[in-house]
Amino acid sequence: RWPLTLLTALMTLLTSSRSLASAVAQTVLAFNTFVIDKPRVRKRKVLTFTAGQPLGYYGPWPLFTLSHHKVVWLAADRVYPKKAFWNYVASEYRSILDDLGVTISSQKSIVSKIGAF
Repeated sequence: RWPLTLLTALMTLLTSSRSLASAVAQTVLAFNTFVIDKPRVRKRKVLTFTAGQPLGYYGPWPLFTLSHHKVVWLAADRVYPKKAFWNYVASEYRSILDDLGVTISSQKSIVSKIGAF
């Protein structure tokens, strides 16, 4: 789970408005409810996503991607400030994600010496 606070902080940097950033992050990710009604189900249901993003709902993707890249660059800068980075970033990246409470799925990860498949 990617922290909503991290996404809100990034939006604050981009918009210079904490209230706007919070509104965007909350409406894009946190408070989305979906109504499923007839003919799909017999009785109307309201679904709320509490983790991840709903399948097919691409609104949060750009914000997640920007924040993910920021974390990668933060990991690189912590190890060797102001230098190009290579594989040493991975261990610091894992440390940052641990601090954020984000787990890494090995099934969804690519480990490569050249950064490609």
